[in-house]
Amino acid sequence: MPDNVLRLAAAGIGCCAAIGFVVGLNGAGPRPRLPGEPLAVADAPPQPASDAQPISSEEVAPGAPEKEAAPEEKPPEPKAVTTAPILPIPPVVTAPPADQAGELVETPPPPPEDEPPH
Repeated sequence: MPDNVLRLAAAGIGCCAAIGFVVGLNGAGPRPRLPGEPLAVADAPPQPASDAQPISSEEVAPGAPEKEAAPEEKPPEPKAVTTAPILPIPPVVTAPPADQAGELVETPPPPPEDEPPH
C-alpha cells in the first residue's frame, strides 16, 4: 500500500480513538464517594427521614445489657417416631467378572459380509 493511504488510515483510527475517549469522559457521571469520604458540599442540608420515630425511654439504649426474661419451663413434647422402609440388602460380589478383553484380541470378530456402500 502507498504510504499516503497508510497515513490516512492511521489518522482516521487516531481520530476515532480520540473522539471515543472524549465521548466517554463526557458521558461518565460524577466521581462517586467512597465509604467514609466526606461530601463535596459541606453546606448540604440533611435529608429528612419520612419514617423516623422518636426513641422512647422504654427502649433499650445501644450497648446496655438487656434484661433476660425467665424462660417458661414446659414439659418436653413427645416426638413421633418414624421408621424408614426396609430395603433388601444387595448381594456381595466377591470376585470381579472375568476379563473379556483378551478373548477379543485372540479371536477378532469376523468381517462383515456385506460391502459398505460407496
